[in-house]
Amino acid sequence: MTVSRPRDSGLALTLALTGVPASLGVVCLSPVLPLIEAAYAGQPAVLPLVKYVSVGLGLGMVIGAPLAGALSDRVGRRITLIVATIGFCLFGAAGYLLDGIPVLIAQRTLAGACAAAILTMGVALMGECCAPERRDRLIGLNAMTSSLAAIATVAIAGGLGTVSVKLPFLLHLLPLPLAGLALRYVPATARAPGQPARPPAERLTARHWSTLGLALASGIAIFSIPVYLPFFMRDAGLGDPRLTATVLAAMSICAAGCAALFGWARSRLSLAAAFMTCLTVLGMGCAVLLVSVQPVAFGLAAVLLGCGSSWVAPNLMSAANLLSAAGNRGRVVGLVKGVNLSGSFLAVALLDPLYRTMGMRPTLLVIALLAASLMPLALLALRVVSRPPG
Repeated sequence: MTVSRPRDSGLALTLALTGVPASLGVVCLSPVLPLIEAAYAGQPAVLPLVKYVSVGLGLGMVIGAPLAGALSDRVGRRITLIVATIGFCLFGAAGYLLDGIPVLIAQRTLAGACAAAILTMGVALMGECCAPERRDRLIGLNAMTSSLAAIATVAIAGGLGTVSVKLPFLLHLLPLPLAGLALRYVPATARAPGQPARPPAERLTARHWSTLGLALASGIAIFSIPVYLPFFMRDAGLGDPRLTATVLAAMSICAAGCAALFGWARSRLSLAAAFMTCLTVLGMGCAVLLVSVQPVAFGLAAVLLGCGSSWVAPNLMSAANLLSAAGNRGRVVGLVKGVNLSGSFLAVALLDPLYRTMGMRPTLLVIALLAASLMPLALLALRVVSRPPG
């Protein structure tokens, strides 16, 4: 499908909302993770696995995004988007009825695969429907709506968590109307008239692999924040889930505001420069908590961490579209997004041993150092596609 721009406002709305399921899935359990851990305090063997109930979503994403991208190159974006949306709602909400940490991890993994498929379809359609400047604005709008959804999600999840730690699982049902929007507004075919049914796929090059490396490392940095911030607050004596939800909501508000400016910023900054900016701010947020763990410090850190993380995903998605062609857009976008989102899973695998043995400050220091180390990697990976659009 090749369209100059999404003239239909319904299609634009649909594409803007495709990031909501992934955002909702990542944050909906964050306010209640310490409570879930407390519920299993009598089973010390499963305690190290509790965080994977939240970040198991990332394991599904690293599988679901590339598979869905490759599949949609063949069967079409619309059917893939509809099926993935329904699957996300069903698999995610199933956690309300299920029990046992391994089972919950499994259902979250399936939900993650569907969430990544939804987001991949949205980004691939943006690449097919939009000129570069319009595409960057829509990618920024997608990130903004995702952040706004996270604000509502953490606020609701914090309140629900005071009633039952299982209730936040039902929030996975909220994106169900997206399936109806996709059915109504997304074209049935993913090909332009006269385009071959299976365009020849291009091989991945060094540019693709370096971008995948950047996506992985940046995913570990940014997705570690919503996972560990509730535990950092608990360690500081600020464990009320409503307070945790307030801090996470503040972070999401700032992320939404900055994401809304991404299209404007990309008309003036290269991808590499935008990446450098957000990574610097992310490191500043970590530095605040290294100095103080008072409530006001968590509030200030939330502002900086939200702003610092807001442009990472849009930058990667813009780069993925620039690095892909008609024959492999779904595959390339899916790989980049899946690898980036898998950082939520790998963050726990890599950081949890450090956190459990040494505590909050060394863990924060590692996150800050990782953000700093991403700067030369961003210059290397994005040097070919780093120019402002137009």
